[in-house]
Amino acid sequence: MTDQNNSIQENLDVHIHIDYITTNSYTTPKLFFTIKNQGLAPVKLVKRLSIGYENTDNREVYLRITKNNSEENIAKNTVFYSREKTTNNDFEWLQPGQTFTTDFLLKDWYEFPNKPYEIQAVYDPTESLPLDESLAKNKYYSNKIFISKD
Repeated sequence: MTDQNNSIQENLDVHIHIDYITTNSYTTPKLFFTIKNQGLAPVKLVKRLSIGYENTDNREVYLRITKNNSEENIAKNTVFYSREKTTNNDFEWLQPGQTFTTDFLLKDWYEFPNKPYEIQAVYDPTESLPLDESLAKNKYYSNKIFISKD
C-alpha cells in the first residue's frame, strides 16, 4: 500500500476542451478543465481549481495564450480579483483514476488576440506549497487548443 504522505510519482494529466454556450442569442466559449491522476499512487492537490493569471497568486489554474508558434504568453487579464488564500480544507487526495474538474467562461477572464492563437491551461500549486509539503509540486500543462480564423 502506498503511503499518502510519500507519494512516489506524480502522474497527472491535464486536459482542456472548449464548448460554445448560447444564451440570449449570444454565443460564448466555455473552457472545461480536467486534471486526472494516471498514476498508481494518490496525489495531493488543491481541489478548488481557482482560475487566475500566470503572474498572480490565489489561483491554481491559468491560461497561456500564444501566437505564431511563440512561447510568449500574451494572455491579458480582464478581471481584478482577490480570492481567499488557500486553507487546509482546500486540499484533497486525488486517487488513481480520479479526476477534478472545473469550467469557466473565457470572456469573463481573458481578452483574446486576433485569430489564430493557441490556448493552453496550467495547473500550478506554487501558492499553496508552503502550506503542505505533500502537495504535487510541479506545474502541469494541458493539451493545446488551436483557435483558427473561423
